[in-house]
Amino acid sequence: MRIHIGPETFNSQKDARSRASQVLHAHRLWQPITGDDGAFVSGLFALHPDTVEKSGPGVRCFVVGQSFHGPQLNLFVIRTDGTVDDFSIRRAVAAAATTREDTPS
Repeated sequence: MRIHIGPETFNSQKDARSRASQVLHAHRLWQPITGDDGAFVSGLFALHPDTVEKSGPGVRCFVVGQSFHGPQLNLFVIRTDGTVDDFSIRRAVAAAATTREDTPS
C-alpha cells in the first residue's frame, strides 16, 4: 500500500520516516521549515491523530528542535499564540498508512 503525505507518496512507513529524518537533519534548529519540506511536514502534521489538539488556536509554522523527551531531534508546531508542541513522526506516519483513498482501479 502506498502512503500519501502532503504532496509526496511513499512505498512504506520506513520510506516516509526516512523522509522525515531528512527534514530533521536539513534544517537549523527553531527556524521555520519552508518549501517542499514545509509542505511535507504540514501534510504529516495533518495526519497526526492529535492534530486538532496540537494545533491549538492555529499553526504559525513548523520547526526542528531537540525533543522534550530526550536528546534526539523532533518536529514541532509553533502556534499562532507563540506556544510550542512537539508531534510524533512515528504516530503521524502510522496514521498516514491507515488512511485509505477511494480511487477507481
